[in-house]
Amino acid sequence: MNLVQKALFLKTVSLFEDLELDLILPIADKLDPVVVKKAKLIYHPNEVANRMYFIQSGKIELLSDDKKVIIKLKTPSFFGYDALFADERRQHFALCKETSTLFALSKSHLYTLLTQLPKVAISLLKIYAKECLA
Repeated sequence: MNLVQKALFLKTVSLFEDLELDLILPIADKLDPVVVKKAKLIYHPNEVANRMYFIQSGKIELLSDDKKVIIKLKTPSFFGYDALFADERRQHFALCKETSTLFALSKSHLYTLLTQLPKVAISLLKIYAKECLA
């Protein structure tokens, strides 16, 4: 997938849907593609959080410590950002329910982008606040 295709994909993600394509391109440039096989863990509780993920294809479930489903995710969802902001370890499992293609954004790239693109920071804050209040 080339840079423009990645950017067009990101435009479908709620986090970026209100951003202009020229603001999404630098984000797309920092994404690393990751293919995860069915039944594999992407991360687990107490793991250091150093990436967030965008689902390009496939299905992911976030599970509690006792393996109960917290939420089921599919394209064009994103996950794994909560621990990045709180500077905490992961609080749950992320399990691949079918072979999936993800795009990973590292913590360092995310922080750089947030300082350079205030609209992305505001969008993330709105989503984070909504989840904290839920």
